[in-house]
Amino acid sequence: MSNQETTNVDPKKRKTLEGFFNMQPRKILDYEISRMFYSSGLPFHLARNPHYRKVFSFAANKNCLSGYQPLGYNNLKTTLLANEKRHVENLLQPIKNIWKEKGVSIVSDGWSDPQKRPLINFMVVIESGLMFFKGLRLF
Repeated sequence: MSNQETTNVDPKKRKTLEGFFNMQPRKILDYEISRMFYSSGLPFHLARNPHYRKVFSFAANKNCLSGYQPLGYNNLKTTLLANEKRHVENLLQPIKNIWKEKGVSIVSDGWSDPQKRPLINFMVVIESGLMFFKGLRLF
């Protein structure tokens, strides 16, 4: 295309390199994500978490999410937390089923929390490894 031909193209249809790669919205998104880390004191290694990466990949590649609102405080601490607890319990059930067949050893570890309150953790040990069972605060 010659210069004459490109000047006759409607400016709204002309794509700049920055517009083509959508750089400005990407920079804004990077800024907002980094601000979330900094303002909440989130550890930087969270960015290596595969679930963190999966969330952003999913959101970036789904056109059907227009208008999506991020999770709120109450949803995170109630319904979704209960669902995740059930999910983890389901994942642990096959391990717990082995306990009846092979037996377990129960070990404990005592320590203090930052307020100097005594805590005891109980773990179950089987041949394939160690699993947290329960934690108790003594006072």
